[in-house]
Amino acid sequence: MTRVTSKSDPSDSYAARMKPVFTPGIPPIEALEPQVYLDAQTESYDAAGTPRLHLGTSGAPGAEPSNPLVRVMLNGSALTPTIRRVFIPSKSGCTSFLVEWADGEPGLVVLALEALNPNEIAVQVSYLPMTDISEISQGDHDGLLQITVPTSCVAQTIVSIQKNGAGDLKYRTENTMIAFDELSSDEAANLKRFMDMELAAEVASVCGAFGFELTEVSLTSRQDALGLGITSGAKTWTIGLLQAGGLVATGLGFFCGPIAAGVGGALRGVAGLTGLLVTPEDDDLQDVPGRGSPMVVGRRYLAHPDPEDPNTRYFTVR
Repeated sequence: MTRVTSKSDPSDSYAARMKPVFTPGIPPIEALEPQVYLDAQTESYDAAGTPRLHLGTSGAPGAEPSNPLVRVMLNGSALTPTIRRVFIPSKSGCTSFLVEWADGEPGLVVLALEALNPNEIAVQVSYLPMTDISEISQGDHDGLLQITVPTSCVAQTIVSIQKNGAGDLKYRTENTMIAFDELSSDEAANLKRFMDMELAAEVASVCGAFGFELTEVSLTSRQDALGLGITSGAKTWTIGLLQAGGLVATGLGFFCGPIAAGVGGALRGVAGLTGLLVTPEDDDLQDVPGRGSPMVVGRRYLAHPDPEDPNTRYFTVR
């Protein structure tokens, strides 16, 4: 049976109390703009609903539907992650996005944003370390890729973010869920604590910088929603989504990396992002900014030897 850990009574927990956001190590989105290039692309879907990428924005001749996505190129990184706006039936009132670090590989991040009132938004954060896009894709839904977020092999929480008149942010979490057979009770509790506190503050810091604007904009145009065109506003949103997704994957990678490695080997995309599994030749990563920089910022890697394999190092982030 999959082990699931969540709060029994959110109103009585520290996680559910509004707390100020203090994340001085994370630079503003604007500082990352010169390091990021966005390439508009399109995709269609096979009979099973799995995406098929096209070159450029016009799509393959005769291929229907042809939906937009954004390919991101990062200065100093071989990673070329993609950002898709997606439709999630259970979150139909949200503006939802899927971050995929390497084409067709596991280690997805889903961010679903919703305006609760003019001064508060909610972001459902889902990290799927063992799931690839073909497992959750359901084909086209009115010009968007429809997906389902699994209820197992997932770390998930909802971060509520409030903004005052000065632009300062507060945050809280609810419905945090850790669902992995491979984690012990202590490991699940530690992961939940990290998600409710440090990670939630980081997500609030980044999403609070663009999420209020994004949820206020009319998203009837899928081009506007995904940046086909590509506008400066869409670039800000895309960088923010990528930065938030990178912080989620990096922060949770130490917990989920050994699990993913055990079921399918190192994840190229996510490992390239977080440095989860590296060989001794890569020890120069010790105490230096992560491979996903500048997408993942404000964190540094700390190397640990794998007790079962002297030729492998696991990296935590701090």
